[in-house]
Amino acid sequence: LVDELDHLEAIELSRNALGGFISDTWYDKTTKSVTPLPAYNERVAGQRRNVRLTQNPLFCPLPPWASKLMGASCRETQIHAIEPPVGGEGEYLTLTGEGFGPPRLGQDDSFGCVFRVAQSEEEIFIEATDRTENTLRCRAPALDAFAASRRANTAGGFAVTVNVA
Repeated sequence: LVDELDHLEAIELSRNALGGFISDTWYDKTTKSVTPLPAYNERVAGQRRNVRLTQNPLFCPLPPWASKLMGASCRETQIHAIEPPVGGEGEYLTLTGEGFGPPRLGQDDSFGCVFRVAQSEEEIFIEATDRTENTLRCRAPALDAFAASRRANTAGGFAVTVNVA
């Protein structure tokens, strides 16, 4: 999440696919609230800001104040196995674990895998082709889908992370 938005008074980000950690810069220890607003034009400093983050798959653990003040919740996903452990372009990877959550009929879950060419920062998100509450299946992209791999033949494989919503 963004660490500093000085003039943001209210934002409703519930039911999105926001992930990551919540920064402590959003919390004011003195007022025990979301960081109050600074003075700006006619606005007096110290006014409360309203930030709502309910039903987002934020990373666990949450800061102790985030649930109460922002309605934040987290999803702790654990991966127990990736099959096959080694593969290549076009092959299907099946991830088995827990914490994916049940599929929601008719809703875009944004579940999938993020592939990165080894020794590169370039990433591609591939939506899952199939998923259950305990499995996720993704098809590895072709290397030519990555611009960097076309420029230099340095592809030694893929790194995979999981995106859950």
